[in-house]
Amino acid sequence: NPSVGVFLPPNSSGGKRVEGYSSPIKVDEDIIRFDHTFSEKTSLMAHYIRDNVNQTVGKGLWVGQSYPDVQTLFLNEPESIALKVTHSISPTLLNETLIAFNRQPLTLIAAGVVTLPSGANITKLFPGNDPLHRIPQIGIGGGIGVTYTTGSWAPWYNVLNTWTWRDSLSMIKGDHTMNFGFEDLHYMKQQRLFGNTNGAYNFDASLTSGYYLDNGVATKTAGNAFADFMLGRAQSYTEMLVQPTPAWMNNHMGVWFGDAWKARPGLTLNLALRWEGMPHAYERHNEVAVFRPSLYDPATAAAQFDVDGSLCGNPGSFCGNYNILGKPFYLNGMGSPNPNFNLPSVQKGLVQNHWNLFEPRVGFAWQPHATGKFVIRAGAGLFYENIQGNDVYGAGANPPAAANANILNTSFTNPAGGTLPAGSPGTLQTFEPHYFQPNTWQWNFGGEYQLNSRTMFSLSYVGNKSTHQQVNHNINQPANPAPPGTTYDAAHGYPAGINGIRPYLGWSTISTWDNMANANYNSLQANLRFSSWHGLTTGAAYTYSHCLDYVDNDNSGNFPNNYNLAREYGHCGFDIRHMLMWNYIYTIPFFNQAAGAKRTLLGGWQVSGITSLYSGQPLTIGTTQADKDLANCNCGGYRADVTGNPNNGPKTVNQWFDTSVFAPAQGGTFGNSARNIVRGAGIANFDFSVFKNFAGIPLPKSKEGGSLQLRFEFYNGFNHTQFNAYSTNVGASDFGQATGARLPRQIQIAAKFTF
Repeated sequence: NPSVGVFLPPNSSGGKRVEGYSSPIKVDEDIIRFDHTFSEKTSLMAHYIRDNVNQTVGKGLWVGQSYPDVQTLFLNEPESIALKVTHSISPTLLNETLIAFNRQPLTLIAAGVVTLPSGANITKLFPGNDPLHRIPQIGIGGGIGVTYTTGSWAPWYNVLNTWTWRDSLSMIKGDHTMNFGFEDLHYMKQQRLFGNTNGAYNFDASLTSGYYLDNGVATKTAGNAFADFMLGRAQSYTEMLVQPTPAWMNNHMGVWFGDAWKARPGLTLNLALRWEGMPHAYERHNEVAVFRPSLYDPATAAAQFDVDGSLCGNPGSFCGNYNILGKPFYLNGMGSPNPNFNLPSVQKGLVQNHWNLFEPRVGFAWQPHATGKFVIRAGAGLFYENIQGNDVYGAGANPPAAANANILNTSFTNPAGGTLPAGSPGTLQTFEPHYFQPNTWQWNFGGEYQLNSRTMFSLSYVGNKSTHQQVNHNINQPANPAPPGTTYDAAHGYPAGINGIRPYLGWSTISTWDNMANANYNSLQANLRFSSWHGLTTGAAYTYSHCLDYVDNDNSGNFPNNYNLAREYGHCGFDIRHMLMWNYIYTIPFFNQAAGAKRTLLGGWQVSGITSLYSGQPLTIGTTQADKDLANCNCGGYRADVTGNPNNGPKTVNQWFDTSVFAPAQGGTFGNSARNIVRGAGIANFDFSVFKNFAGIPLPKSKEGGSLQLRFEFYNGFNHTQFNAYSTNVGASDFGQATGARLPRQIQIAAKFTF
């Protein structure tokens, strides 16, 4: 291909690119604050804050770029304006009013080797959508693993505007301290969709794979992805037809009442009730559509498949999931609040809103004895979460508001091939219609006892239970894993491959946000504090805890098996069973009372430190077979099979856990091991500092003089190796080995002079 030189790195060493790059960053901050007291009763505070971050990311931001030929200019200039008025209506009545506006803009621009050279003979389906005429994305797989991309930055914009109005009234009446208030939070998040308007090619070795004659013998080759690239034959090509910038609006309202009631000497009760109004975000112009299973009609599914899995409808009416060359979108099962889309109507916010969101809170503090050395405290409360984030942004890419052209087995220089391209079934982002509001009950119970004037001990039980937590799963996964040896192709009666056996024909993956998961955390927490004894202040804290959940964050991705989500319930990824922290600061008393040079040289020493002892975090064991789609369902995230306890391993760098109890997953299965069943290494970290203080340094016109402090700080002071990464895929040559560690010992030396 005459254009190959445009895309390959110009220099190499030993088969690998060797190059340094810089990531300059400029940060500045402006703060203006104004305080004015109108009278003894009324005061005003106003501020304006502006941060400015201008950064060049050497290998691109969020794109997986292999080389620093393309950088990302990251421009971020948030602003905050706030006005607060405090007015004392009476000695027992205080009102505070806050009005605030926050703006968080973000702009990403591609820089470096970005523009397509004029001599490059590469066409695009929709050239008007890429004003910068960028080089298309190039992905070379097949074990090579090289990616060239400019990202979605043509350029790419994102802005979040938030308006806040809050009023709070505090009142003291007898033994009651009460608080009333309300707030209104309104925001608008406008974000350009991610997508390649410059096009994206994938070379995966499939075009050079197949059979050839070797001395008259038919021999099969797996192909070579780089050979595919040199021949200009791509396995797939994607180009974004429409890249809109949807604006998501949301209102969040809250009203509350709280009372701290001193019921009697030594007993205080805290009672509160809050109501939240959290309607789901909506697109300002209703330029969005979502998939609903109840709207899908299998009888009218205009899905006609080719042997390679591409999708076309009746001649002259439909091709792919995009509007190209006058062909309409495939929209079976789609609904929208926009009447111009001519789709069944759905709610403006795309899901059902829930208004019965009352949050009770209760607590008490009790001193059983008049001495005040023993205190018992307890509290519990319900808290709802306002979900606004990645769930709505992804829905903006659904047709007909936006779409991608997906073309299989195409030419590098002319992806349309001069004819109407065949499209692969489209992917969707949608929601479970009821979309219950996530909530968490939190509680604690414990006591604190003063052993003597310097020593305090506390012991508490702390826990929570979360309900209706968010997961994302593929509702268009084939219903059953295929048995070993099953092949979905024309010879076996499946001309569309995987796409021919999905529940909703005509679509590929349908990622669905569903608030259906639970989580819980329980812990025993102990704390001992000892202060001011001959210059020593120290304390220790110990926590024994256990956390269980289905997912560890709100952007979980699809589960391996959509039809058995229960297998995901297990230890949290951040579950640390034991935690012990010890801190101390000791002023060495020797020679502090001496005079002259003896005190200057030998006195004024201080030692402090923090010792951290944690048990290890859990790990999930996968398999190198994960890219082979063992269950023939276009799934991922396969796990290994397990037959015993893997945590009885030798705990060495070459084998941290017992690898003999794991085996590759069987065909037609997802692997029987659960999430997070192996424990990694814990933390045994010793940070300490040594300070030397010189006081009374003579200075002109100063009675006190100056003071100098020399600081010697040691992080991981004993240089203890602490592993934090492991090879966790069965079949890998280094399976079970520790592959990474936390930072080694670091030493900081500093001097501070005060006068």
